[in-house]
Amino acid sequence: MAQRKPHTTGCRVCGESTRGGARGLCQKHYRRWKAKYDQLMGANPAAAEQFELDCQQKGWIKPRSAGGRPKEDSDPFDSIAANAVLKVSGASDDQISEASSLEAESAQLNAQGAAEIEEKLAIHQAKKATKSPPKRKASGQ
Repeated sequence: MAQRKPHTTGCRVCGESTRGGARGLCQKHYRRWKAKYDQLMGANPAAAEQFELDCQQKGWIKPRSAGGRPKEDSDPFDSIAANAVLKVSGASDDQISEASSLEAESAQLNAQGAAEIEEKLAIHQAKKATKSPPKRKASGQ
């Protein structure tokens, strides 16, 4: 039996056109993929990450997108002011360079943390959307 290949337009599984489908999948197939991913994540996070990577490499899902609200731009004057203070205090060029690289690394870690928070929020919202409302008791009981 020949291996199926992902569609290049619409949902990667069924080919139906989607309006902003998550990860290149229609709602139905995204829920199926996400259920398997969540199940693996609960049992073995490393296996879940490998599952996601394999799905991407085989073309069944698109990579995660940054999405979300635009972030505030960092103020370029902050680093210039910090370097000026270091120069005035008599810091060497090596110390100033090291401080700048630490600042850049810190900014990168902050951006990664924000992306993780957005991803967890999206997961929470997806779970919340799939929950059915509580059933009401019939009146008179």
